[in-house]
Amino acid sequence: MNVFIFAILIAVYLFSLTAISLKLRDILKNPHKYQETALENKAYQEERKKKHCWFFKSLSHQYSFVSFAVCLLLTVLSAAVLYGIFKLIAGNSTMITPGPRLLGVIAMFFLNIDLGMVILPLHIKTTFFAVAVKDAFNGSRYSIWKKSYITLLIFFAITFPLYALSANHYIFYDHHGVTASGFFEITETYTAYEDIEEVRISIHRDRQGNASSLNYEIKQSNGRWLELNTTGYYNQKVLEIHKILETKENCKATVETPTQEDIAYIENHVSKETLDIVKYIFEGFHRS
Repeated sequence: MNVFIFAILIAVYLFSLTAISLKLRDILKNPHKYQETALENKAYQEERKKKHCWFFKSLSHQYSFVSFAVCLLLTVLSAAVLYGIFKLIAGNSTMITPGPRLLGVIAMFFLNIDLGMVILPLHIKTTFFAVAVKDAFNGSRYSIWKKSYITLLIFFAITFPLYALSANHYIFYDHHGVTASGFFEITETYTAYEDIEEVRISIHRDRQGNASSLNYEIKQSNGRWLELNTTGYYNQKVLEIHKILETKENCKATVETPTQEDIAYIENHVSKETLDIVKYIFEGFHRS
């Protein structure tokens, strides 16, 4: 399933790059189509007639806040699509959110700045949006068309691959094992709990020596180590996997012993429920 979805995203990427390139070529070859003098004059008259609020530097700046709201909406939709892809791949399994996943949403936000604040308003040929885009790029209406599509081509070429890679980066588990796909991996790795031979439980300390986050790594079937704790301190998901692995006699736990300073720091930064989970996991496997 993940390979199929990744192939669709690659197809979308290539199709969109082609469409943007063709549009940019048309803009460069036919500048008269994009001068839109009448609409540009209407925008100029609108700015002369109306006053803007004192905390905006211009009427264009004021109107562009609507476009910025469109940018945020597009980013939310991008995040929703990303979440939908993960749910489609994971099915009824429990998802663990890897840190780099946020990179895809951030990448789409930067793309949507140009898409939502310039490209879409340019295509909505009303006086309001003609005023809104005037501060985006200085110059004539044609100049705004040209610069915005050059920017879109560059941004899309860089950001969409990050979004596609984020969509293919996930971890999920069920009662049988753990499935994971790395950020730069197309295929996924499934590891049954019976095949997990070792767990590493350790502490990550910041520059001040504080226990800023905790690690819970499992050795996958391909021999690579996989970090399951992506939330700083342990949560119920990590505890659930830990308790399953406790029942597997072939799995051993390598535990870094926390210092009193580590324990004191963690106690001051987590809830009692989280602290109980941390203490339980750092005791290793509870086997009779």
